[in-house]
Amino acid sequence: MKKILIIIFCCLCATALAIIVWKNLPEQEETAPVNTPQEETAVLSCTDGTFYFGTVKEDEGPLEHTFTIQNTGNAPLIIVSCDGSCGCISADWTRQPIAPGETGTIHLYYNPQGVNGMVVKTLNVISNARNSLFQLYVKGEVKM
Repeated sequence: MKKILIIIFCCLCATALAIIVWKNLPEQEETAPVNTPQEETAVLSCTDGTFYFGTVKEDEGPLEHTFTIQNTGNAPLIIVSCDGSCGCISADWTRQPIAPGETGTIHLYYNPQGVNGMVVKTLNVISNARNSLFQLYVKGEVKM
């Protein structure tokens, strides 16, 4: 019985101490959420990032295709380079900065010479965008 009384007494003391500490805590003022400025960044997007050229003969090249890209960010987009996954792909692109909401182009050239079979090639677009590496694709079949 003595043990039970000691346990009850300890619980009451702990509860009283918790109430005293809680009442002496400083009141916190409600603060309005801080509006942090949105980071300015370019975002490169392309609605159709794959050029399907179908079936061609190797002597029908070079094949050309123009991709339309858009800056969906809030800072100017600058394309630094466009590098093909092999020597058979090259490109010209909009060299001046692309303003937010505006579009530019990437004109791709693919030379199927010496290729036979299914083709999947990549054009790596390097830019100052949040998605700094953006890939465009060339797909199809080349017959000799």
